[in-house]
Amino acid sequence: MSKSSRQLVYAYKNGVPPEYVVGFILQIGGDPILDLYSKGDWQGWMTAKRVVKEKMADAS
Repeated sequence: MSKSSRQLVYAYKNGVPPEYVVGFILQIGGDPILDLYSKGDWQGWMTAKRVVKEKMADAS
């Protein structure tokens, strides 16, 4: 739950509306958000690489 809460705080600090939080986390990726959170880089998501759908399908 700690990881999820940090992802939610990151989305909140970036002004993501509640209806877009899940999409925001899926598009940026959970681990990159946690990395940016630990650095205190609240705007880093703007330049972060997006998750590629093919990579997500291969991981399944």
